[in-house]
Amino acid sequence: MTTFRFETLDVSDEKAVVDVARIHHDCPTEWDPHHRYTQEDLDKTIAMIQDHKHGRNHVLLVRNSDLDIVGMHWARVGVEPTRQPAYLMSLWVRPGCRRQGVATELKRQMEDWLLALGVGEIRTHVHAQNQTMLDFNKRLGFGVTMIGMSKKVEG
Repeated sequence: MTTFRFETLDVSDEKAVVDVARIHHDCPTEWDPHHRYTQEDLDKTIAMIQDHKHGRNHVLLVRNSDLDIVGMHWARVGVEPTRQPAYLMSLWVRPGCRRQGVATELKRQMEDWLLALGVGEIRTHVHAQNQTMLDFNKRLGFGVTMIGMSKKVEG
């Protein structure tokens, strides 16, 4: 049986911050083979993870016995958490570690942290092609509140 260690990201650990930013940007490739990002996108995400001027970030990591990151959950909370919703930015678990309760435990720990701050609402965005995450969030009590649409402009 695999042993997992859950911990809060130390934003002074630059390697771990970069790893989280890469995971955040790599996730969509699982359901969107055309997904791309630039070094500039990555740099902005790194800065956002480290930024506390406009609210708070909370990143939970899951490590295996080799201390590799095998899961992560990132949330952002506004300056006034009791009046503003929290935004779930990313949730990811390495494919070989899925279906072992890791994502559910990440969500539970994140909700505990948000409740302690007095957050009354959690929002997230899920890609329409990511049916696994849509179903997972619905099982955990999330409801669909908005549907985003886009169109490629050609011509």
